[in-house]
Amino acid sequence: MVNKQLSTTSFFLRTYFVVIAIIIVAAWLLDNLLASQAISQTDRRDATNLKGAFLFIETQLKSATDAEQKAQVVSQLSQQLKVPFTILHDKDLAYPPSISDELAARQVVILYNDAGEKIYYRKMAAYDGIIAIGPLTKPPSQQQESWIIPLFYSIVAIAILIWSWPLIRDLNELNIAANKFGVNNFTTRLRITKSSAIYPVAGAFNQMAERIQYLISSQKELRNAISHELRTPLSRLKFSLEMMLNKAESPVDADHIRSMKLDIDEIDELIEELLNYAKVETDTFRLNIESLDIDNWLKEQLDSWQRRYPGLSITMELPNFTDQRVDFEAHLMARALSNLIRNAERYADGKVIVRLSLTDTECCIAVNDNGPGIPASDRKKIFTAFTRLETSRAKATGGYGLGLAIVKRIIERHGGTINVSDSTLGGACFVLRWPRTALSEATL
Repeated sequence: MVNKQLSTTSFFLRTYFVVIAIIIVAAWLLDNLLASQAISQTDRRDATNLKGAFLFIETQLKSATDAEQKAQVVSQLSQQLKVPFTILHDKDLAYPPSISDELAARQVVILYNDAGEKIYYRKMAAYDGIIAIGPLTKPPSQQQESWIIPLFYSIVAIAILIWSWPLIRDLNELNIAANKFGVNNFTTRLRITKSSAIYPVAGAFNQMAERIQYLISSQKELRNAISHELRTPLSRLKFSLEMMLNKAESPVDADHIRSMKLDIDEIDELIEELLNYAKVETDTFRLNIESLDIDNWLKEQLDSWQRRYPGLSITMELPNFTDQRVDFEAHLMARALSNLIRNAERYADGKVIVRLSLTDTECCIAVNDNGPGIPASDRKKIFTAFTRLETSRAKATGGYGLGLAIVKRIIERHGGTINVSDSTLGGACFVLRWPRTALSEATL
């Protein structure tokens, strides 16, 4: 359960950081796009605003007749305008041809120095020279912008965390409840407030849990009723009929009593089959897995089958393997194979062959008979409970349509499969396959 909680927490963290990353990248791209447009507009505005400064500086420089006077004028204007500027010659400035054309047209040109600061240039009309103004001090609003953007992203991240954490917390509760329910804790219910985003899901889960708990409880009650309430009167009837048989006054009366006993035995057998089917359908029953020598185990089963069905010729083909150990529930697997042998005894023409084959990972047992076989169109539905075919393998031979359904459920609980095909003997071939190494704590 701890691993499940860690998994949910890690999922939340991954999702949270992915969402934050997407928001930051999208905001960064949008910010750069808007910033580039703003910078372009700012440059045009600054260039327009500085034209007056350029004109004023150029006018003041016209009165200077020599280099010393120009230097004095530059010093005085720098203090007066509080704007750093210098006078350059074309040879002092390296720029591409496109910039040269703009300067020749006496436009304000913006270039950047090594520190990334903007310098504004304009060619003077009176004599050969270029006025360079800058770098200018950024206004306070631009200086604060460097920490406003990270602050904005942090606020967005915190807001998303506050909004999403209750949702992830409730989803984690749902995950925990579902896992508890999956391990047969049917009393598990979700306790989530109505304000939760998954409150409707929690309500549906609780309704489902109550319904399943009721159905399982009803199934247990029915099984107990069949086991005790029906079998008790049947046992009394058997005892009474046995007493009546001993006191029968004529052979005809004795035959009637024996027929009644057979009917009661048939009802008792049906009850047994129903209980077995209910057992393998119950999810709370755990397999008692053992690692057994499959060769020796099958030989023991063969002795039991030969005593039970003396009129049936049963042979086994058991190849020699160095390692013959297989993991399975001995009692239930014996039940499955007994059902197949009993099925063959009802429908076969007296001959059955049981073949064993092993691989490194799989065990396979095939039960072949020389009966009429099963049509291909009916081979899937015969494993459905209470299904009986209206063919030569039909009601006249007895059975209740539960034997093969029980076999299928048992082999599925072992993580295996069952299928039916044509036998080399001319009848049906039922093949059981399951892993040689069972999963830990396999469950019926």
